[in-house]
Amino acid sequence: MSTKLPENKLLNNIRYEIDMTDNLITELLKKRFDSVKKLGKLKRQNGIKITDKKREKDVIKNAIKNAGSYKKEIEEVFKKVITLSRRIQR
Repeated sequence: MSTKLPENKLLNNIRYEIDMTDNLITELLKKRFDSVKKLGKLKRQNGIKITDKKREKDVIKNAIKNAGSYKKEIEEVFKKVITLSRRIQR
């Protein structure tokens, strides 16, 4: 059984859609990291620990709540985002 590849136009349309989504994700991550940087400064000024495990669990729980069939993937992405956010706050 052979699988026919999609037409180049369809393939390009899907890739374009992915590229546009990636651009949105990038802009949202930049916005998040800007906020994280401000939060880190505030925490350091007030002697508050950078790591807040309860908050991190709540962020992940909230993210996977709307993840549909991609719960594991979204959880993995958010764990990485949280790790990077901690680094930015330092």
